[in-house]
Amino acid sequence: MKEVCGLLLCGVLAGCGAGESIPPVTAQQCQPERDVAQVQLSLIRRLLNEEKYYSALASLDGLTDDSAQAQLLRADLLRLLERRAEAAPLYLRLIRGCVAGAAHHGLALLQAEQHELAGALDHFRRAVALAPTDTDIRNDFGFALLAVGQEREARAQLMTALELAPAHRVAARNLWFLLLKQGHTDQADALARRFGWDSQERDRVIAAARRFQPLPGGPL
Repeated sequence: MKEVCGLLLCGVLAGCGAGESIPPVTAQQCQPERDVAQVQLSLIRRLLNEEKYYSALASLDGLTDDSAQAQLLRADLLRLLERRAEAAPLYLRLIRGCVAGAAHHGLALLQAEQHELAGALDHFRRAVALAPTDTDIRNDFGFALLAVGQEREARAQLMTALELAPAHRVAARNLWFLLLKQGHTDQADALARRFGWDSQERDRVIAAARRFQPLPGGPL
């Protein structure tokens, strides 16, 4: 982006003093361009959060941004559109860069969707190590651990997610399920009051907990 800004400024200033040297463009001068790209990516993420995956991908195709954030967003959209064979190479390309934690998270979700739970858990562990305060990674890891019967570690991950983001309803509901399953009714009821869940929802969660059978997840 810096080189593009430099070329544009040279073109504009060429007729204003042919014999004068033009100062190089600074990173600060190029910042507005990067800000525009960030706004565009934020709007595309909003479409993703609204589950408008096709329009989000179309909007991303219209950008020239090839940043790590844009590539990660593309990989996430391809995964959500079940185009896993296209998403996986993008995630693999990103696991050594500045979004490595999120890339491992994406690979974990890909493998979990294909019931490759041992591989998914390995990627979740790497993701948490690289992005320890990412609450969505913590929540998804906790859910995966719960699914394979690793309840103690699942609880630690879900508690961490909820302490980092006290309004994280998905992490709270997963923790509520686990607390009710383990018989920690006082803690579960306190969590239900905090999030406004009623007794009918509680009964449904208890029934689901009784039916729950852990999946074989391989060695952890």
